[in-house]
Formats: sequence, C-alpha cells, structure tokens
Amino acid sequence: MSGAHLVSRRGRGQLSRILVLGLLAVLLGRPTPGAAQGLDELVARVQANYDRARSLKARFVQKAYLKSLRKTQRSEGIVYLKKPGKMRWDYQEGSTQKIVSDGKKLWIYVPEAKQVIVEELGRSLMGSTPLSFLLGLGRIREQFEVRMPPEGQRDKQGRRLLELIPRQPMANLSRLVLAVEPQESWVAAAVLHDPYGNRTELEFSEQQVDLELRETLFAFRIPKGIEVFEAPRPR
Repeated sequence: MSGAHLVSRRGRGQLSRILVLGLLAVLLGRPTPGAAQGLDELVARVQANYDRARSLKARFVQKAYLKSLRKTQRSEGIVYLKKPGKMRWDYQEGSTQKIVSDGKKLWIYVPEAKQVIVEELGRSLMGSTPLSFLLGLGRIREQFEVRMPPEGQRDKQGRRLLELIPRQPMANLSRLVLAVEPQESWVAAAVLHDPYGNRTELEFSEQQVDLELRETLFAFRIPKGIEVFEAPRPR
C-alpha cells in the first residue's frame, strides 16, 4: 500500500469515526416552539425532542480539520438516521465516501482509495459513546457534564450554545459544542473536538423527522476489488 493511501485511510477513517461516534448523537428530532430557557430546561427539551424522533433526514455541511495534516476539508451531503442504530451518510461534494450502519455493523467506504473499514457495533461500544442516546440507550445528563462553553452563551446566529464534556473518557471525543435554536430547541450545528487536536464542524439544514426510510438505505454490499480493513472488536 502506498504512503499516500495509508495517510488517506488513517486520516479519513479517524475523522469519520469521530463523526459517527460523536456527531450522530446530536442530530435531534422535531422542532417545538419554546420561550427562552434555562440550561436545565434547554437540555431537557433537547432530550425530549430527540427521544421522540424515530427517524431523521437532513442536509449537512462538514468542515473537518485534521491536525496531523494541517488541513481542513469541506464536504456536504445528506444523512439518514433511523432507530435503532441505523444510519447513512452520503457525501456528495468534497468527498465521495459513504458511512453506513445497519445497527450491527458500521462501514466507512472511501471509493477513491478503494478501501472500506468495517467495525462491529456491540452494545458495550454503543453504551460508552455519545451515539448511545441516539439509540435510546443513554441520557445526555448521564453521559455528559453540560455547561455554557467559553465561547459564550450564543453564537453569531443567536443560537444557544451548550458544551458537553464526557463524564467517562472517550477515545474519540473530548469536547462537544452544540448550537441550539433558541425558539425551537433543535440542534442546528455541532463542533466535535477529539483528544488529538482534530475538529469536526457540522451545520444541518432541511431536517425532516419521522419519515418512512426504507431498510435498503442501511444495507451495504462491499464492491469487488475493494480492500477491507476490520476494526478491532469492541470488548
């Protein structure tokens, strides 16, 4: 394998794993009207919105900064989520990768590198990552210490900011900042920080909740001629 392909696989695979295990957890459900809220009420409303959602489709714009390469890559596409644990990220601009899970396995496919990373999603792994409350296995307050971030109470768009710090160490997440619409209490943006100085920023739009998403969206068949890398099994 060439050095370029190795950097491509490790860099993109690491960012993709951070994205999946940290970011999917914050895509929330149906917007609900609300007045200005205190921190506890805002967290409770976010949790309640998310708990109600059975599925979600949204457009996303992603800016991924990989410290080791000193490079920021912009990409965009569509994400589909369905409980329990099913997801699909289709990148349409800036990247051609696909991230797919049927709730049992996760595939990170990078067509231009002709590589796919396959990971078993055991319950122990789900329960120890932010992904768990997407699956109905966890609670925000139980997994995170929630506070106002040092960036301030609101971003430039006037959205409420929440900083989530894992209560237990997470290999791919050290800090998560959510931007929540003040009147509707849904997450419009998120920034993930990992312990290695990498950062993933996402903006969501055109969110649609409780759609009937077909099961074939969450199935992945490895194409012929693709190099397969098996991630270590969760313990």
